[in-house]
Parts: sequence; structure tokens; C-alpha cells
Amino acid sequence: MKKIGELRQGLFYSAKAKLNNQTFHFRTKGVFQQRTRIMDTGTNEEIGNIQFSCWYPKATIHYKGRKYQWKMHNLWETRWGISNDDTQINFSGHSYSGSAQMSQKDEFLFLIGLFISSYYWQMAAIYAGAIIPILFIFN
Repeated sequence: MKKIGELRQGLFYSAKAKLNNQTFHFRTKGVFQQRTRIMDTGTNEEIGNIQFSCWYPKATIHYKGRKYQWKMHNLWETRWGISNDDTQINFSGHSYSGSAQMSQKDEFLFLIGLFISSYYWQMAAIYAGAIIPILFIFN
């Protein structure tokens, strides 16, 4: 197996990514309408962005002048997909392993999908961290 990239999570929904010897930053801003800018660190240009839904795990991706939809396929957040009119990526897995099926080979779009999945896992952890203490207070 050949390693072609990596995604390293930072704090507050940020990440550094490397794919085929290029590096990128994912920088998220906003409170209720969070948006992530995807920056090419070599040129310092925005190559795409992600608009998140704050109520349900789905997102809209703008990348290479095209629009894609990312959404979760199950309650356990182990299956998700990215699609538009001619592209379909489906992922199934957890933590450090999984498999993907792609109608078109686009490793960077897949990397964006991994970032979004990680974003929603972080959100779930924050919500759980906020709700659990409240439950103990009222019991």
C-alpha cells in the first residue's frame, strides 16, 4: 500500500493536509453558519470551501468550480457520501480504517470528505461534553 496523503486535525475545526507532496490548510470560521476555507499553502489561494449545516450532519462543498453534497448515510456516522450530477464517493469505516468507492478518481475530494467526517465527530464530542454535565446537575 502506498501512502499518498494525510490529514492532521488541529484545534477548533482546523486541519493540515498533505496530498501528493502538496500541503493544504482547512480553516473554519463562524458560529452558527460555519464555513471552512481550503487553502493551498504553496500559493496561499483558496481552492475550495465547505458550508456546514448546523442541525444535521451534511455539508455543501465548492471545489474546482463545482458543487458537491456531503451527507451521512447512517446514525453511527460510519458511512458517508459525496455526490453531484456525475460524481459519487461512498465511504464506510471508522477511526483508522475504512473503504471507499469512487465513480471518478479524486483523492482530494475524498480528503475533503474525511475532514467533514472529522468535523462532525468533533461536534458530537463537544455536544456530549456540554450535555453530560447538565444531566448530572439536574439529577
